Amino acid sequence: MIYFIGLGLNPPYTIPWEGVKLSDKCAIKYLDNYTTKIDSKLVDELKKQLGAEPAGRSTLEDFNKIINLAKNQDICIYIYGDPFIATTHLALKIEAIKRAVAVKSIYASSFLNALLGETGLHIYKIGFIGTLLANDKPSALYIYRNVKRSLEIGRHSILLVYSGDNDLTLKEALGLLISAESNYKEGVFGPSAELIIAGDLGKEEEEIITGKIKDLGQIEYNHRIFVIVVPAELHFTEEESLHTVATGNPSGNTVKTLLRQRTEQIIYKTTKAIDSLTTDNEITDLIRNSELYLKDASEFLIKGEEETALMQAAYSEGLIDALRFLGKKNINWQDVE
Repeated sequence: MIYFIGLGLNPPYTIPWEGVKLSDKCAIKYLDNYTTKIDSKLVDELKKQLGAEPAGRSTLEDFNKIINLAKNQDICIYIYGDPFIATTHLALKIEAIKRAVAVKSIYASSFLNALLGETGLHIYKIGFIGTLLANDKPSALYIYRNVKRSLEIGRHSILLVYSGDNDLTLKEALGLLISAESNYKEGVFGPSAELIIAGDLGKEEEEIITGKIKDLGQIEYNHRIFVIVVPAELHFTEEESLHTVATGNPSGNTVKTLLRQRTEQIIYKTTKAIDSLTTDNEITDLIRNSELYLKDASEFLIKGEEETALMQAAYSEGLIDALRFLGKKNINWQDVE
């Protein structure tokens, strides 16, 4: 049998009692030191208490070896936080079940439930969750696109910071996000982007700070394990909680969807085109209809019905462009953009 045992956020104090007792039962005991890098002092303490040997990537991803061993003896895998936040352990669990090896999960606290509990962010407002990797520009670009999509629908993003063999400082992590901004230039991680940083959750050293990305990169933040939250617009209870527990002046971020940007552009240039026209009786009704479509488009934008707003704006633009097409008016769209 394979036991997947969470250590919680502040081991050895947060290890479930069942997980401690299993250390006497299991013939083989691994301490995951791959998906989360554990402080060397804590590794020594857990080795002494649980008899578990630190295991790196090569050991933990050798599914064949672990599963074959588990056919004849019990194996304990101790994992920082909750057992299945890291997909490595979930993949091993599924493969073991497929090969008729029994598994059991001993759950513990994770960064996710602690983050929500400590900051007051609402679970139903969580969108994208991703991992920011050291020295990995593609991961930062992938994060950029997904954070933008989450902000467009009013959802918070949570970024796990993974440093590999070397610690990734807050300044270095923010540098990766700023670098992604220089590629896309859509304002997701611009200088005024608001972030929440939560370090050492569940421990006495826990620290939660908020601020703009340009300011956070200048401070000393001495936490090995931390997460970055990119908040969307905050509910008033979320804002109240953050004002209570965090330093800084917390606020959320908003970005415009491409639909909204395109609709606003059409409304702007069509309005300018109408203003530039000299009206006569022949086209008065057409212009009036175009203005009504623009009014409807603006109202639908306010309601958040962006697809309908774009359709109304396009109708308005089409009516005015028909005047140019029929030779009734000389309209140069480039001049009104």
